[in-house]
Order: sequence, then structure tokens, then C-alpha cells
Amino acid sequence: MNHFLFNNNRIRSKKKRERGFLFFLLGLLFFISCSDHHCKEPMVSPLVLGFYSGLDTSVQIPRDFLEITAVGTDSINSFADSIFNEFPGYDAKVRVLSLKNFNDSTNFLFISTYNNESGESIRVKDTLTVKHTNTQEFISAECGCLTTFRLDTTLLYTRHNITEAIVFNQYVTSSIVNNPDEKHIKIFFKNY
Repeated sequence: MNHFLFNNNRIRSKKKRERGFLFFLLGLLFFISCSDHHCKEPMVSPLVLGFYSGLDTSVQIPRDFLEITAVGTDSINSFADSIFNEFPGYDAKVRVLSLKNFNDSTNFLFISTYNNESGESIRVKDTLTVKHTNTQEFISAECGCLTTFRLDTTLLYTRHNITEAIVFNQYVTSSIVNNPDEKHIKIFFKNY
């Protein structure tokens, strides 16, 4: 009987050690996975637009004449401005926007304001449809997923004030944020 009790205590002791080791491993994995060291990189992959004169395509123009919103969502001006403020390397001649993470296309509405020959202020609306392929990479439970985009080279747009829109760089990744010279799409306007 003593032999049975001795073995039974031994088995219980072994199970406690195994449980303790299992909880230690789970705690260690939880601690590592919740580390925010991955979140130091931006979790957005911004789309950078450059604006140019349709009359002289080498002249880059400022973005202040233009309002941009995403069609079918809330206004993205506040998002774009927060990205712009977060990365001060961007100048006033580019606009940083976000593509839809779970759709294969994003539609933007451009409202440009210019003065005609008689000095009247004219507002013109154009739309731009950007088709893209999304790739999501799980970073951690705390950070979530990083979505990178590959742009389709064919852009659909109206031609009220936009003369041309071309894809300059197909790959929209988070590392682009650190390069203010990088532009994904160049848009040319006739009335500027």
C-alpha cells in the first residue's frame, strides 16, 4: 500500500511539473507575441499621389487646390492629413492616401478648384478607380495584419480636369513611408 501511495504522489508531482512547464511556455509565448517591437513600423501601406500640370508634364504642382475623398466610405482627408503630419518628409506636392484593405479596388473623388480666364472660381469633379491586389501578413495579435498592395497598371478615371493618370510604381509597401520621393501614381491636370 505504501508503494502505491508513493507512486501516486510521484505521478501527481510529475503532472504538476508538466503543467507548470506548460503554463511557463504559454506565458512566455504570450509575452513574446504581445511585444510591440513589431508595431514600430507603420501598419498602413500608404498610396502616394503626385500632381503635375497637364500643359507642362515636368512641373509638379501643389496639392492645395484639391479635395480628395474615398467613394463609398467616410472622408479620408483626415486620414491623409494624419499620415502627412506623421511623416513630415512629404511635401505639399504629394498626397498620401489609403487603399481599401479588403476590396480589390478603391474609388476616389477629386474636387479641384481653379480660376478661369474671367477670374471665376470653378470646381470640377473627377473620379479615379485604382484596382489592386492585397496581400496580408499577420504581424502579431497586438499589431494585427500589415496589408501591402500591388496596383493594376490600368487606372480608370474621368477626364473633366484630369488629362492623364499613370501608375509610376506598382508596389505599395510600408517601407514607402520612409521615402518621400516615391510616388505610386502621377496625375496630370489640364487646368493648373
